[in-house]
Amino acid sequence: MEKYEGKLVVPGVAAGTVFVYLKQKPDIRQQDGQDKAEEMRRFQNAKVRAVEQLNLLYEKVSEEIDQDTAAIFEVQAMILEDEDYNDAVIQLIQEQGKRAEYAVALTGDMFSGFFTGMKDEYFRTKSIDIMDVTERLEHILNGKEKQQIPENEPVILAAEDMAPSELIQIEREKLLGLVTRFGSANSHTAMIARVLELPMMIQTKIKKNWHGEEAILDCEEECLYLRPDDEVKEMALKKIRESQKLIRTMKGKATLTPEGKPLPLYSWIQDKADISRAGRFEGEGVALFRNWYAPFTEACLYEAYKNLMGTRAWRKLIIGGDGGEESKERLKIQMKAALKVSAYGACSLGFYHVATISRLDVVKGLIKETKEELESERIPFKDIPTGILIETAGAGMISDILADNVDFIGVFLKELTENMLAVHLTDQEYPEDTEGFYPSVMRLLMLICDDTKKAGATFILCGKIRRDGTLIRELITAGIDGICVPDSQILSLRECISML
Repeated sequence: MEKYEGKLVVPGVAAGTVFVYLKQKPDIRQQDGQDKAEEMRRFQNAKVRAVEQLNLLYEKVSEEIDQDTAAIFEVQAMILEDEDYNDAVIQLIQEQGKRAEYAVALTGDMFSGFFTGMKDEYFRTKSIDIMDVTERLEHILNGKEKQQIPENEPVILAAEDMAPSELIQIEREKLLGLVTRFGSANSHTAMIARVLELPMMIQTKIKKNWHGEEAILDCEEECLYLRPDDEVKEMALKKIRESQKLIRTMKGKATLTPEGKPLPLYSWIQDKADISRAGRFEGEGVALFRNWYAPFTEACLYEAYKNLMGTRAWRKLIIGGDGGEESKERLKIQMKAALKVSAYGACSLGFYHVATISRLDVVKGLIKETKEELESERIPFKDIPTGILIETAGAGMISDILADNVDFIGVFLKELTENMLAVHLTDQEYPEDTEGFYPSVMRLLMLICDDTKKAGATFILCGKIRRDGTLIRELITAGIDGICVPDSQILSLRECISML
């Protein structure tokens, strides 16, 4: 048995045969074109064909999934019409006499590399779209089709990377799971995998000789087991059976303690895919919609918030806004979108990076300013609850003062733990020791919760929490009003709470 580690993107366990997906890179040599006019004709024809293919993908995904997910391919079609992209290709053909294939490949590498180096996740995702479009043009120009997945049985797909257009064209029934070397948890490919509820892991070194081998993909453990032994097989089957049992017994139920007291479990919005599937979330609502949503414009945020209305998510929606010193304009954009949509349904605004009373006063001043602007524009809105999302020990130590000035307090468990213990936790690590939360973190959590309840405000904990009855009982005794976790944890925690 061989064990390979990776990073969780979509939770789940899969057992089956590995299919190693090898991208057939077209043979593109640095050759001069024989006829510039002919190369231009080939490039323009390839563009037309590529747009036709992307339009078909858009229609397919709109019909089979939803328009939010389909918008990925609308964006890719727009790249083909981008003036800078086209000018770069045309310059290589007309001024340097290069073949269309080489001009397209060089342009794709140049533009993709430019966006890959950016800090903003939105722009890094754009680099993947550019390469996906570029590879599409290359294959059309070379007349070669991409590798096909076999028809006979579903497989665990392994690849160096997987473009969104490649994944969406594979029938879901053919896939048990996906593991790649490259990619990110916020990529368009990851977004599609979440919509398809396809177990996915990234940052795993892929080997060609895996092809045809039996494997277990355990995304929760962040491991791929090749040629698994009987113990690992039984473990995987047990997890699959437990997951099926949770769905049967806990799906669609309210979260209640044995005493019958409600303890709402909330999900959080991770990307656009989560917006489209919010109606299928298993929690009592969504308590965290953070402001990295892109493109970050008032219109896009307003549309995203409004799309959640009428779903389970809208029962409790807290929109997280960056209250830091450098984020005034971004925060006003978010405030305006949230206030405008409040005319149609209830929501809340929670601010992080607020660790002092003076900073909270600045944020409240921005809310007042934004409301005055909406009133002057005669745009209807309602007053909405506001709160802070604590992530530092400094803010936690003055929670009694902060709680007197807000409607609710939330705590980012991972960030608070990192701040208090001077450690860095990966996205998938639980910020707990073997006995539960670290004692110092637990002590501060209890203090914040107590201060919040004394002020008559609501207290919500945001973060991954182990299925630990003793720990959850302690949180309930302290008076916690809700827990916000990844949607994949909802059913398991609901069962744990019901059995306390």
